[in-house]
Amino acid sequence: MSRMATKFLAFVVFLTLLGATPAYAERAQTTDYANDVWRLEEDASYTYVPQAPLNSDLLSVSVDHRSTDVIITATYAELAPTRIWAELLVRLHSDSGAAYAVRTDFSVKDSTGRVSIQNLAYGGPGLDCVTCTIRLSDARNLLKVRLPRAAIDDPAWFTYQASALVLLRKQQWVDDAFSKYAGSERHSHKLRAG
Repeated sequence: MSRMATKFLAFVVFLTLLGATPAYAERAQTTDYANDVWRLEEDASYTYVPQAPLNSDLLSVSVDHRSTDVIITATYAELAPTRIWAELLVRLHSDSGAAYAVRTDFSVKDSTGRVSIQNLAYGGPGLDCVTCTIRLSDARNLLKVRLPRAAIDDPAWFTYQASALVLLRKQQWVDDAFSKYAGSERHSHKLRAG
């Protein structure tokens, strides 16, 4: 084989290998402070209360942006089997300028929950995501949510914000995953689809 043919063949093999690079999910994890839950007051201010209700204190949130799914995993200080419904709210801001609120309402006692997705540009209530799945583990203090990318219009990338919410006796308790204070506007870095 001539020298030119060998170089050409090596170049073709290189291009083939370059195109065969496996796709991977881009992942971000946010570690949160313990005991940083705030109560929302009637005047829209927040008050720190050291003894927060159960199922409200986030320790970390990770988001995996895969080729077909988005996996959201939240670790809590404690997920106790109570009948109190809690909520994990994740806001996704995509490359197209769209913003979505992914709400996961859950009861650890009943091991049940539901996911709704709201396009924030249109307002109105969120729509139940029947193709989303929820896994709860009170033994591991873990909530895992899987939603198809198609449910959020298959974004090339997005950033996220996350917070835990509990409504108890007409009071709302909030834990912002990006701050030890409530109401942070911080986002993750851009997560591209895997």
